[in-house]
Amino acid sequence: MSAAIVLEGDDASWRQAHEALVRLATERAGLDFDEGLALLRARRSGAHVRLGFASFLEYTERLFGYRPRLTQEKLRVAEALEELPEIAGELRTGVINFSVAREVTRVAIPATEKRWLEAARGRTVREVEQLVNGHRPGSLPDGLPDSRLEHHLLRLELSGEVFATFREAMAKIRRDAGEPLDDDAAFLLLCRQTLAGNRDPGRSSYQIALTVCERCRRATQQGRGDLVEVAPEIVEMAECDAQHIGHVDAHVGVRDDADARAPVGSSPARAAQARAARGRATQTIPPATRRTVLRRDSAKC
Repeated sequence: MSAAIVLEGDDASWRQAHEALVRLATERAGLDFDEGLALLRARRSGAHVRLGFASFLEYTERLFGYRPRLTQEKLRVAEALEELPEIAGELRTGVINFSVAREVTRVAIPATEKRWLEAARGRTVREVEQLVNGHRPGSLPDGLPDSRLEHHLLRLELSGEVFATFREAMAKIRRDAGEPLDDDAAFLLLCRQTLAGNRDPGRSSYQIALTVCERCRRATQQGRGDLVEVAPEIVEMAECDAQHIGHVDAHVGVRDDADARAPVGSSPARAAQARAARGRATQTIPPATRRTVLRRDSAKC
């Protein structure tokens, strides 16, 4: 009997805890909605100026402890919700949380917000981020993502010494470029300099591996075991001066170019020669030709 009483008490305890958390989640979503409206009104009315703050971002940092990026995101979402009443209503009533609203407002417009809400329903925040990534405002959830619009978030926690060195390296990258660079371009140059090994002008300084679909021309690049989709211009640049390692068929596996070159009924020596060539990369522009062209054009592409 006593064991049964303890079990019932435990059962009531977890249910009460869960109900409390559900209530708090609903209230928090409503507060996030109200906070966004209040932040928008405060910025538009210039409350930070009246209170002597140098900027609105400093004002919200002192008031809430928010970093500039978080304040900017809350303001962006609040402005978007002015034109998206269905998403605003679901956030205000706690049907969705702020993180989901933040992602959906990146792509939804009044004509498509219902479709995006339906697609996001029942998904985790991470799944909604993947759903939105690669889409532009006005596109639909079932539309084909544009790889040029896809972004990947990189978070780092560094010691003071490493952080200072990293900032110096990024500053040097931007100085040496001789033109303004955003974070994407600066990181790309930093990675290329790190990967650079072979200084022979006839060969590339480092290699990447691209897999290109022959039908739709979509391509993925291998990055530490993961496949990341890349933009069409990256494919064009790679194919201009690439090494080809054969072709992969989804049904029969890898078909080497050597197999295609060895005719049916060829001699054993010819067949052995073809087998030896399997897996051997063929370069679009031979190194000697590349060196000659670079010398001719003063190392300009």
